[in-house]
Amino acid sequence: MAGTSDTAIAIRRAKKADAFALSRLYAESCRATFEGIIPSDNLALMIARRKPAWWGRVLAKGSETLVLTMNGDVCGYVTFGASRYGDRTYGGEIYELYLLPAYQGIGLGGRLFDAARERLQERGLEGLIAWTLADNARAREFFTHKGGQVIARSRLYYPRRTLERLAYGWPRDD
Repeated sequence: MAGTSDTAIAIRRAKKADAFALSRLYAESCRATFEGIIPSDNLALMIARRKPAWWGRVLAKGSETLVLTMNGDVCGYVTFGASRYGDRTYGGEIYELYLLPAYQGIGLGGRLFDAARERLQERGLEGLIAWTLADNARAREFFTHKGGQVIARSRLYYPRRTLERLAYGWPRDD
């Protein structure tokens, strides 16, 4: 378990063999994070789409995905790449960052965030943006703790609910 002195923590590029673990991790994290926020039928559909075969295809295409492992077990992941925001102040974007619920709140998300940011900078993608739902208090607190500021807002429309999204930004250093 996390926190023991003999725990081996590593961050590495995801590989196709991680597809099953990523599918399980995504499902558990989404249920824990979004139940009561995203309508249940939409949440079930989101999870159903991310089966191991989907992950295998994404990873085979070279998706920028890092996994965090503890003693060899995948406990978290981050996906990232060029920003889709359209403002050159924010060249990189973290698309998703998820940890299994049992591993949240102990600094592992920060490790994944920092690793993704470093890889983006190595690619020349200075500045960073990450989106979260306004109702996701844990993610908002995390991004604020990492020094992000809300720079944009948008809406997600579901059949029975509209949700607000917030973009947190870390501008590039000019």
